[in-house]
Amino acid sequence: MKTLIYQYWVGKRPAYSYASEMLFRSYAKRIGAEYLFSDRRLERRCMHGQYFGALRPIFEKEFHSFDAVLYVDMDIIPAEGLNENIFSLCSSHISMAEEEWQPKLREDMSGNINHKNDMRWKFFVEKIWRNKVLADEVGRPRVFNSGAVLYSKNGMMLLEKLLPSILKYQISMKLLGLPRFYLLDQNFLNAFILREGIKFLELPKKWNSQVTSFTTRSGFSRISDDRSEDTCFVHMQHGPAKQTMSFADAMLVSIGEYDFGLGVP
Repeated sequence: MKTLIYQYWVGKRPAYSYASEMLFRSYAKRIGAEYLFSDRRLERRCMHGQYFGALRPIFEKEFHSFDAVLYVDMDIIPAEGLNENIFSLCSSHISMAEEEWQPKLREDMSGNINHKNDMRWKFFVEKIWRNKVLADEVGRPRVFNSGAVLYSKNGMMLLEKLLPSILKYQISMKLLGLPRFYLLDQNFLNAFILREGIKFLELPKKWNSQVTSFTTRSGFSRISDDRSEDTCFVHMQHGPAKQTMSFADAMLVSIGEYDFGLGVP
């Protein structure tokens, strides 16, 4: 089985990204995968193209020579010495892990990413494209994070045919007044992973355990920490503090010794 781990960055790289690259190169070698770092944008008409690295395996033929491709953000750090092979889970067209607390947390989030906009996004996706969005038991859209996306070869080729125009999707969302976040790769994928013919598999949370900062509507800063004892990949989304992280800090994340702050459910 020919497999690839692919990472992407446009512009000046932060220090933590070099630790991520080094650690994923080592992980790829341990599990017998190839590794690719690229700074090339998606060759597709779209707005905010620098944020569409996760979709390049779908639309660019060079990736289709692999049996499976893992796209992974550069603010994700694999656990030290990880040997478990993520490609053993590649049994569907596309796989992502859920941001477990997001539907509930977004009800109390300030800023543009919030419950109200989530529900507007869900309504418009289902109305315009007649495409069902994955939702929880009370109808809130579930959030699957595009920081780690696992594709099968058949999945990449099929998604290329079945996904609608990125640009048309973006123009529609923009005209409907939704913020930029809802125009980017994560929400685009979330909108269409249930399209007829697409087999979507939910990755276990341990493959994208997130440490996320947010501000409540009352103005309090909080951190949600999804890590557990079996975490394989740590996704660092803890706000401005991430930008000041050194290479050594990122390496501490790998061994579980970096202090992100107080975690809250």
